Amino acid sequence: MKNSTAHFPVKRSKTFATWSRIRAQLKRDGIDIYDFRVAEPHHDGTPHWHLLVFLPAHQLASLQSIFMHYALQEDPNEAGANKHRVKWEYIDKSKGSAIGYIAKYISKNIDGYALDGDTSGLDSKSAAERILAWASTWSIRQLQQFGGAPVTIWRELRKADGNIPEAKSSKHLKQLTPGNGRHFCT
Repeated sequence: MKNSTAHFPVKRSKTFATWSRIRAQLKRDGIDIYDFRVAEPHHDGTPHWHLLVFLPAHQLASLQSIFMHYALQEDPNEAGANKHRVKWEYIDKSKGSAIGYIAKYISKNIDGYALDGDTSGLDSKSAAERILAWASTWSIRQLQQFGGAPVTIWRELRKADGNIPEAKSSKHLKQLTPGNGRHFCT
């Protein structure tokens, strides 16, 4: 068993290195994305990601080109690499929303709520427990958001409870009520 998992830390670091290169290229090209990432294990324990990405439609082709360029830098001739290394799925509103898509993967990674089971036949609660153990063992950050307004600013301003001198206040301070973050970020 030891040998079957020995490769995992190397593959994980390559995944993160590839993601860093992609993000750097996006920044150089002025492509700002807002996304949410969910990491989960393949059956062999290797991590794979589900990304929900929002960006202006005219930048989609550039984003796809950048992803494929960096994803195929290593082992581009591996069987199935072009087909499986990056898989694009577009939100089909007849099947559900972007929120529904990502909520499924969040649930799968936390407690399996409202899911029937996983592809290996485990009930959703047992599958979620195994995913949590995998993430804990390998120090995998399962859920991460990129590109949005920093939540720290929101938290600190809410702590101030209106005790900010007028000269330093912002029009957004009025929006700091629970559940009203949408107005704070606009």
